Amino acid sequence: MLISPPVLSQPDGSKPFIIRTDASSYALGAVLIQGEKPEEHVIEYASRLLSSAERNYSTTEREALAVVWALEKFRGYVENQEIIIASDHQPLKGLMSIKSASGRLARWALQIQSFHPKILYTPGKSNVVADLLSRPVHDNKEFVCNLNTVSIELPSRRSRDIREEQMKDEDIKKIIDCFESGRKDEDFINWTSRGYLMNQGILYRYSPDTESEEAQLVVPCHERERVLQQYHDSPTAGHSGSEGTYFKIASRYYFPGMRKFIDEYVKNCAECNRYKPNNQKPAGLLRTPIYAQRFETLAIDLFGPLPETPTGKKWIFLIEDTSTKWGELFALEDATAQNCAKFLIEEVFLRYGLPRRLISDNGTQFVSAVMQQTCNFLGIKQELIPVYHPQANPSERKNRDLKPKLAILVGDAHDTWDEKLAMVRFAMNTSKYDTTGHTAAYLQFGRELRTTDDVNHDLRSLIENDNFVEETLTTLCRRDFNTPNQRTG
Repeated sequence: MLISPPVLSQPDGSKPFIIRTDASSYALGAVLIQGEKPEEHVIEYASRLLSSAERNYSTTEREALAVVWALEKFRGYVENQEIIIASDHQPLKGLMSIKSASGRLARWALQIQSFHPKILYTPGKSNVVADLLSRPVHDNKEFVCNLNTVSIELPSRRSRDIREEQMKDEDIKKIIDCFESGRKDEDFINWTSRGYLMNQGILYRYSPDTESEEAQLVVPCHERERVLQQYHDSPTAGHSGSEGTYFKIASRYYFPGMRKFIDEYVKNCAECNRYKPNNQKPAGLLRTPIYAQRFETLAIDLFGPLPETPTGKKWIFLIEDTSTKWGELFALEDATAQNCAKFLIEEVFLRYGLPRRLISDNGTQFVSAVMQQTCNFLGIKQELIPVYHPQANPSERKNRDLKPKLAILVGDAHDTWDEKLAMVRFAMNTSKYDTTGHTAAYLQFGRELRTTDDVNHDLRSLIENDNFVEETLTTLCRRDFNTPNQRTG
């Protein structure tokens, strides 16, 4: 029966179902059957191991547990159907008629009664399939689960290494030599007026065009492409456009001709040219709405269906704050109104507060009674955009950016897109928007989000390096040497 075709057959709702069960000292077995011999055919096999607590049950309790577990396992087939349970344990026939049952047997009897089954005794030689399933190969060995330590090495550079790289660039070396010479000549005044300064042997620059309090690290010519790869090609950068990439780099680094260099790099990016559409402005006039508060107006949309992931996810639920452009991305198994309402309440409303307006298209998930009742109960005004005019939904623009970013990160592994959502969300929320002139993170939190690269170039923390100790000792010795001469004079 186990290997002869047909191995499994489709169920017939007009015929009664037969469930054969058996229990051993360490496992349960069950088989769902229809028909009488020789027309008997199997619909599904099932088995599982007993837990350490269940192995202490008596024989009758294990046999009863097999029946309860089999009914729950095959509920989709046998519910509201005629059921016959065949077991080689004869005391089970009286389980339904116990008058003074207590404990787990009483609970199981009530649970079995909801299915209205007919329990029959069958000899063990006629119950070989369930008997085989209840006795899988098991060596009774205890498996020890060892804890594995996951170590992540973040990129780090010593200040001495940064200085050595800067000294390889002749133009930067000329500026460093001017500062370290100690002469307050015309060149020194020129570099100082242009914002250059030395800190622990490393050359920085304050940009006069920005209001940032952070100094920019001056990048030598041979490291410029590495910086572009980190802030444009990396998964957390998300292949932003020229303006967004320039904003990220200019807040941390500086080199002459930086904007032109970034424009050429982004223009020649193969991945951007392959996946990104042309950003031509549409014709016509648009009245830009003015938003007063954060998370006052939300725009929502669904993106998919996508290739199913190993965890069963097929949809992306996108939520955008129209004021700050802050976006949230959630992977969904099914695009239902219940799932959308659940994520809105648990992940957005209870984290950022209740909005006043909710903008969406006319999808069945958003016009359903579930979504309408949720908005009415919470006092949210639901606004549906005109039919066949998706441009009226602000989140559609994020959908357009989301597709190429996911395609670039996923590559050929199409069923891993849910693992990339966190990096895509970080890239979108740290990119500068032309409509606001800032990143969504800055408008939401009042600061830019720190990256792993900021840890290495943070002027707010003291960088431990060799130059700091040498410069301090030299200054102290010089003061001690000059003090007696000054007193003598």
